[in-house]
Parts: sequence; C-alpha cells; structure tokens
Amino acid sequence: MPRSKLRARKLLTEMHEDTGGAILIWVALVLTVLIGLIGLAIDGGRLFNLNSNLQEVADAAALAGAAELDGSSDAITRATDAAVNYLNNNPKWSDVAKAGARIVSTGTYKPLFYKTLNGAPTTNPAEAVYIKVRTVNREVSITFARPMFPQRSTGKTFAEATAKSSFSSCANLQSFMCNPWESEQTNKGAATNWMSKIIPGQMLKLVGGTNGAPGNWGLIEPPAANGNPHNQAGFWARMAPSTCEAMDFSQLGHPVDTGNNGPFAAPGMNVRFDNPQNQLTNTAAPIVIDGLEHTSNANAASCANTVDMRNRGAIPFKQTNEDGGVAYGQLCVVTTPASKRISCPLPRDRTMANLGGNSWSTSMIGTGVNAADLLAYWKNHHTGTTIPNFYDSNLGQYVPTTTRWQVYQMENNPTTYPSAAFTSDSIESSRPFCRDSKPAGDIKRRLINVAIVDCDY
Repeated sequence: MPRSKLRARKLLTEMHEDTGGAILIWVALVLTVLIGLIGLAIDGGRLFNLNSNLQEVADAAALAGAAELDGSSDAITRATDAAVNYLNNNPKWSDVAKAGARIVSTGTYKPLFYKTLNGAPTTNPAEAVYIKVRTVNREVSITFARPMFPQRSTGKTFAEATAKSSFSSCANLQSFMCNPWESEQTNKGAATNWMSKIIPGQMLKLVGGTNGAPGNWGLIEPPAANGNPHNQAGFWARMAPSTCEAMDFSQLGHPVDTGNNGPFAAPGMNVRFDNPQNQLTNTAAPIVIDGLEHTSNANAASCANTVDMRNRGAIPFKQTNEDGGVAYGQLCVVTTPASKRISCPLPRDRTMANLGGNSWSTSMIGTGVNAADLLAYWKNHHTGTTIPNFYDSNLGQYVPTTTRWQVYQMENNPTTYPSAAFTSDSIESSRPFCRDSKPAGDIKRRLINVAIVDCDY
C-alpha cells in the first residue's frame, strides 16, 4: 500500500479514537433544546398569565350579570350591560390586537342565558337563571419559542364563566297579591310601580283566587308541605323562619297553594289576632281591640266564639260596606266614661264601597283611614281630645298621626305616649283574651308580609 494512504488511514484512526472535545457536541445539542424549553416557558407563561387575567374578568362579569337576573322584563338587558361594563373592559394585557373590549354584548361571544344549567339558551328574561360569559380571543406574540413553532407567530386564549342568580328569603311569605296596577307598568315582572301607587295606611279588599288576575290574592305553599293543606295553619301561625332560606330564581313559579285551602290557613291567621283554633300554639299580638267579646277562655275550643259588641244597647255603628246603622265617627266618640256603650275596633277606609264579589275593581282600594273616624277610635279607648303626633324614627321627628299602624304602635308604648294608655272602664279589655297563660307576642304579630307579584307576566 502506498505510504501516503497508510499515513491518511492512520490519521483517520487517530481522529476517530480521539475523544477530546466530544462534550462540546452534546452541549450544543442540549443547549438548543434548553433554549427552546426556556423560550416555551417564557412565552407559555405569558399566555397562561393572559388566560388568568381573562378568567378574572369573565368571573367578575358573570357574577355582576347574575345579580341582575330577577325575572323582570329587562333582566337580560341589565345583566348583559352589567357583564360588559362592570369592570375596566379594555386592559392592555395582550401585545397583539391590544385595543377592544374583552366582553362584548353582541355577536358570537355575547353573554348567553339559560333556564337550566345544561339546557338550551333562552331569550326569555322570566326564565333566565344562569348567565354564561365568554371573553373574546386574545393573543400574545411568540418570541423565544419561535424556533420550535416556526409556523406560529402568536398564541391565542380565552376564558369562560357561568353564574347563577339566587337570593335569600328572611321573612315568612304566606301569601301573595297580584299587582293591581300591572297593566300600567313598563318593566314587567318586578312590580316596581307598587310603591308609587300605594299609600301608607291604605286598605285593599283581597280577592280570592290564583288565576293571575290583577288584585287576586292567594296562598303560598309552606316549605315541605307535600300538598297537605293542613300545613297552612302552622305556616300562618309562625312569625318568621329560624334562618334565612337560600332560594334560587328557578324555584319561583310553582309554590302557590291553589284550591279551597283558605279554611286551612284561617286558624293560623287567627292565632296572630288572638283567636286560636285547632289547639295551635297561640302567641297573640300584645294588644287586641277588635270589637268582639270572647265567650270563653283559651282552654276551650269555643274561645273562637265571639259576640259583636257593637249591638250592646245601641244601634250598631256603620263600617263602610254595611247598610243601616250609624256612621262610625258618630257612634264611637265618647265624651265621658258613662257615655261609653260599645267597644270600637280601628275603622275601615270609608272610600271602600265594594267589598263583595270576586272580581277586582278600583272601588276595592281605599284612600286611607278617615281622620274623624281615627279620632273617634282614639276617644273611644284613650284619654285626650286629640291624637298625639307620632315619632317617625326614619325621619327622626314627630309627624301627624294618620294611619292605624301608627296608633297601634303608640298603644304599645304608653310611656312615650301617656294618653295612649287604655282607660280602666274599657268595655273590651286590651289584653289578648285567648292566649291563656302564654305570654303575648311582640307588636309585629299584626304585621304580615305579602309578596306583590306581576302575575300576568
């Protein structure tokens, strides 16, 4: 073999067997991978951070929207507006397409509403219980990881959140009344015009029924009633639930107690007004003046039997809807203890001309108690020729006494209102007669919470 070839082979052999500097090759290979992984971590971290920020926006927007889902006709409109505008909706988190809202009100990514979580979307605000919010797509540029993804120049992400409307009921609602002025209301479902139409002390005739007609009054089903109408008695007798009960809007719509269940509710109603029945626990209001004389004590069922004291030795006075008799303001005024012949309950509104039938009419709405009749009641039971002014704690000042409820509060506070103490010669005792040995309840026993509902809606 030629000497030159031998020399070349020897050189190649030496180079092949020489391991010096081999680590540089591995370092070059591993370094390339490490740089790619570091770039992926940096760019991926930026994308993850963008997604986290978008998720916070989506969560807050969904909660803000759910708070507006009250079933009224503009609920979806308000919920959408709240979801879009609750937070700063244009933060500069991404470095691609930086400007523009993250939550939009129209188009593909607008908020969606559902009656049930897994159901189809709804546009009916009366059914909207859930809101689902999705952000628009946002991007970050791929910089360090570009060699690993040569076909991608940006990373894209978005976030979603779902929230549910809910509320807590902290008061016993044993009955409801269909808003008499629902037809005049622009925003259906919330009965918001009730407070502007009604006046304090105004009396309304309740019309039985649950068919949704304006003015109709009906019973609400007690919790866990299982269709047993007898549960209405205890439900009406109690003042309030022991704790606030968590509710969700989807539960509203079925818990009305239809049918001829009024007689089952009546015993519970009467407990609050010192006329117990069916051996229900009686905690009556602390003062009971109803113009009736009980014929026995609370240990007997006949405590419910009463005698109308208006007929004692005189022509009965006339409560607005009655024919004959003498007007309330004429007969109930007493000038001396000897002239007292009857015990007068608080008067009705004089303007209530129609108290019969089951069809609602505006004549079933009073205009408040007549001032002369209220004064006649005061003179029938208390001292003084005028009714003292009532201290309104909300206003922080005394105001003229114009309602039955104000008079009742004064009767329960004779220390502040000395002339409100009941006279000793009162024909009808002011104490609850049928409560037996049980202590009287507080003044709010005569307050009943009623839900005002836009029933047609």
